[in-house]
Amino acid sequence: MKVNKTKTLQEASSARGWNEAVRLTGIYLERPGRADELLGTARRGMDDRDFARCQNLFYAVVRNLSLLRSAMDSLCPRSPTQSAIALLYVAAAELLEAGTDTGAKALVTHHAVTRASELLPARMKGFVNAVMRRLPEALENEPEKKSDPLEKLALKYSHPLWLAKRWERDFGIENTKFLLEWDQTPAEAYIRLEEGVAAPASLKASRWTGYYTYQGGGGWGEIADLLSARRAYAQDPSTRLCVDTLAPQAGMRILDLCAAPGGKARQLLSRMDEGQLVCVDLPGARCKRLRENLAGLDNERMKVSIVESDVFELSAEKFRSLNLPESYDAVLLDAPCSNTGVLRRRPDARWRLKETDISSCAALQAKLLTKAATFVKEGGRIVYSTCSIDPEENALLVDAFLKTNADFSEYARVQALPWKDEHDGAGVSGLKRN
Repeated sequence: MKVNKTKTLQEASSARGWNEAVRLTGIYLERPGRADELLGTARRGMDDRDFARCQNLFYAVVRNLSLLRSAMDSLCPRSPTQSAIALLYVAAAELLEAGTDTGAKALVTHHAVTRASELLPARMKGFVNAVMRRLPEALENEPEKKSDPLEKLALKYSHPLWLAKRWERDFGIENTKFLLEWDQTPAEAYIRLEEGVAAPASLKASRWTGYYTYQGGGGWGEIADLLSARRAYAQDPSTRLCVDTLAPQAGMRILDLCAAPGGKARQLLSRMDEGQLVCVDLPGARCKRLRENLAGLDNERMKVSIVESDVFELSAEKFRSLNLPESYDAVLLDAPCSNTGVLRRRPDARWRLKETDISSCAALQAKLLTKAATFVKEGGRIVYSTCSIDPEENALLVDAFLKTNADFSEYARVQALPWKDEHDGAGVSGLKRN
């Protein structure tokens, strides 16, 4: 990867973002969890430039975690302090960012030692300097110690080996390598503008209508204002697939299950001049965010209702008690899933995920699909959607549903894959009730 040395120098001079990335890394290493939630704790009080640097570095650490850990273990048989490890992980992430640029690597080493003088006890400065001199070689050589080609790839691109093996089985080695590399690149910031909203100069039109990418270099304030005003939404183009498949029309009654945070609901509403949309999600924080994102969209022509409920507790009686329809022209089920199609965007998810989780997800998804189908009127349709690329959660699950539900037939099937679609992975099936 080619590095802009001037840019790297400027970023290195911003100590606050760098230091905060070290702090977050230390917390994450001690208590692994949701990286986005941890990052959110750092946003307050930081300017955009410092926060962006903190985010990039922290996510780079999480994205490359197994490679960083392997390299550090080879250099430090006895583990130093957690603070020192966190600092070295952030510096190692910068080394990977520098690629083969020796000048940039030297700058990273110098900067790490400087930061060590500020953040660590004085005795650690020499230790950090010694490790940093050997770290580039360790990062390069650790994968080569593996005899199996797939193990080399899994370590080089920091993915669980079981996941790499699963992808090789389902997609072949070349596509697996693409996926591993794809997940290691920071995801583009896609912004979907509501209809009629003019694109700010800092946004560039993508190949997908209505979706733009933020190019950086300023202008984020104008975009932030649009996001706050609900006139824009941060969404990957893959999210359009389930809405396109459902094809909402004016006057329809649509049930949106597992609807939070509301991005797909907003897409549905943008295509309907009138009708009824009922959104369902679990009580608590999810529905709170759903209400915020759909605020002000309910009117005489377009009725929007939010139901706080577990999907499995829904019934015709419950809908009647809320003065809502018992059956619908269309149902959207954007089911909870393994997130294997969005690991580039959620770099920590790969470390939480276990192979058994995919089967567990599929079992839950099958139950949700069966329940959701009960609310589809005769002649109506249901769209089943995930952000997974695993066949067990998509094609195989839908095939099994169709075998036991003869009154449904499939009218559309879409499997978005990064190597052919150039955006997040997703699975979508459109089913019609005969």
